[in-house]
Amino acid sequence: MNILWLKTDIIYPPNTGGKLRTYWILKELSKRHNIIYCCFADGENDLAGIQEMKSWCAEMHTIERKPKEEKYTARFYLDLARNLFSPYPYAVGKYYHPGLKRKVKDLLYNGKVDCVVCDFIFPALNMYWDSQVPRLIFCHNVESLIWRRYVENHRFLKKWFLYHQYRKMVSYEFSILNRFDAIVAVSEKDKLGMLGHIRDLPVEVIGTGVNLEFFGKRKSRERRPGNIVFSGSMDWIPNEDSMIYFVKEIYPKIRKEIPHAGLTIVGRKPTPSIRGLASSEENIVVTGGVDDIRPFLAAADCFVVPLRIAGGTRLKIPEAMATGLAVVSTSVGAEGLGLTSGEEILIADTPQVFAEKVIRVIRDGELRAALEERARKAVEARFSWEMIGHQFEQIMDHAVRMRGGV
Repeated sequence: MNILWLKTDIIYPPNTGGKLRTYWILKELSKRHNIIYCCFADGENDLAGIQEMKSWCAEMHTIERKPKEEKYTARFYLDLARNLFSPYPYAVGKYYHPGLKRKVKDLLYNGKVDCVVCDFIFPALNMYWDSQVPRLIFCHNVESLIWRRYVENHRFLKKWFLYHQYRKMVSYEFSILNRFDAIVAVSEKDKLGMLGHIRDLPVEVIGTGVNLEFFGKRKSRERRPGNIVFSGSMDWIPNEDSMIYFVKEIYPKIRKEIPHAGLTIVGRKPTPSIRGLASSEENIVVTGGVDDIRPFLAAADCFVVPLRIAGGTRLKIPEAMATGLAVVSTSVGAEGLGLTSGEEILIADTPQVFAEKVIRVIRDGELRAALEERARKAVEARFSWEMIGHQFEQIMDHAVRMRGGV
């Protein structure tokens, strides 16, 4: 099958959750199908990624685009102000490009494409709809749910602006989903969040995977007693919010009981607010991007996921579990993974209870070892990218058959 895959960016290196999920699924699909990948590119910054992807994609089509404005600059705030007059949310409208739309139209008209996959809702403004090629949309999140949670966790002028964006996102997201033949979601909760807003079309759920060969290699643990770790792209608002919340509301309670406790925040593009956390409390390290996260996981007693805003599923949790690390998360952080609190993970949704569970993991070596062992077994049994790739393949096959294709 020839699969046209439409996305906003190059996925190598796979250094965000969305890129990781797509990267491993496409690597599996490319073993049996031709991948025609179409996206934006950022000049020399993406050359290495394009070359790597060419080794397993049948075709690569890129459109040069100005780099996104850095957050918190004057131009960024000007763009936000201009968006008040747009029918599309800022997070979507910035990805429309007539050149990319023409490229998609040309590829669909050349007769080589058997199925088109739009990866996230953001590039969908560049879809060409007057084609009979079966089309799927791959939703890593329900974006309007994330924006609703943004609204719930902010106040005053920012809350007003976020609510304005949330209403636009609801309108755009569910109108665009209805233009596809099938939807691929990553959790049952996301599926339920869509069903009340879409016409009668299939919503299929795929699981979450982890690179067991990479994260499952047991290295000698040089554990630093009391060390807590979090990882993620630190320019993503839910991750930024979670760490500010953790440091302000939870971390002081832990330090009161365990004065030597420390926090390591690992992840690319930390915002000024995140960098400022390192000076707000003792024993906090903000690393920025790293080439290999495993040494930071190996040095920790506990991995925390104090997310209050999220959708989809968190890849960071299976990765930590595969490394053999005990995890404490909010319910939001662990959504969609099918994990049981007290078995493979500990769940807490208030600052006091979250702090208490982290303290237990640090102090109780027997509890920590039991959580680590059960977590590793769960990952090895249920979180295989090979299995996820086959699930996605079956969904595409069904959509093509329904349209009378290959």
